[in-house]
Amino acid sequence: MSMKHIFPFDSHYLKWCHSKVEPINTDILLLSGDHNVGKTCLLFQAAVSHASEECHVTYICPSPLSSLPAPVHGMPSPEAKVLQNLKFLYMSSTDELVEYLSELHTSPVVSQVLILDDLDYYVNQIQEHGSSEHSIAMLFALIKDAVVYMKSKHTAGSPCVTYISTHHTSAHQLGIYKRFTKNIWTLNGSVDEDGAPIMQCKPFSSAEPMTIHYYITEDCFRLKNICVQK
Repeated sequence: MSMKHIFPFDSHYLKWCHSKVEPINTDILLLSGDHNVGKTCLLFQAAVSHASEECHVTYICPSPLSSLPAPVHGMPSPEAKVLQNLKFLYMSSTDELVEYLSELHTSPVVSQVLILDDLDYYVNQIQEHGSSEHSIAMLFALIKDAVVYMKSKHTAGSPCVTYISTHHTSAHQLGIYKRFTKNIWTLNGSVDEDGAPIMQCKPFSSAEPMTIHYYITEDCFRLKNICVQK
């Protein structure tokens, strides 16, 4: 998995940090942050980028998107031909999600990329029924098993990965998620002196933490600058 499916690290103006974006050794990327900080934009861009490489992508969310999310400037666009490789599934309950993950092995077409937008929507349903930490961990384990199965159905080297978004969670929930992935990006909702939101992440196994400043408009998600902390 690589940030290059979300941000334009191959562009000439980001060549300076090109060598710092080696992917971490994990199949799951977790985006954590408040509402309206761009998580869906980034997930949708990952979907479009993978789809533009002829990968089959499944995008799961609780309800239909009112409009296509703003693309990341400098990245592949959601053209009609690309969107043919992208399948949206709308699941309003945790039971639907669990059933889908449990029966993935019966699907005639197995995606290479799975995107789950708003994990908290499903986790909250588990908690409403008084379920324990074990039930939440079981849901994440099903997601992990889905990735393993996806990889088994595609050739070696094929990018079989999962992207997940979540709101700011409790330290307890975050501890559960960290059992399954170390690749967690935080969109913390704070802004810099120019009013640009800030994303903090360490998505690499051996690189320095990175802070990304960005703008979100109706038309696109645009990087302002990137700071590598030493």
